[in-house]
Amino acid sequence: MTIPPPSVLLLKWIDPPFDAGHWIPKIISVSGCWVAPPHIAAAGRRSKEVTWKDVYDCDPDVVLVACCGFNLTWNVSNARACAGRLPALRPFYTRRVYDVNENEYFARPGPTLVGGVGVLMWCG
Repeated sequence: MTIPPPSVLLLKWIDPPFDAGHWIPKIISVSGCWVAPPHIAAAGRRSKEVTWKDVYDCDPDVVLVACCGFNLTWNVSNARACAGRLPALRPFYTRRVYDVNENEYFARPGPTLVGGVGVLMWCG
């Protein structure tokens, strides 16, 4: 039996939520994960605001809090500030909501994106 790869929702902002655009969907795919939600996040376009209902409806396996341009400490703070919204997500109960250093691994095209692929591969 083959286990399907996890679906990953990378939030580029959390209040209000923004999906992942630009090169992030491609990085998620390269890592072996699925982009959640595929009908919202699209490679090559800017990240866009989505609703919390959109976030809940896509029912991802993994959520990465990766607010644009911020480090791990800041993203932990952002996730805590929105902690009341996170229990509605399945990954909250499976302990698969992660804060990441967006500034280091996802913010700019270049060699550090390889580290971002590694972070995503760990989610699988």
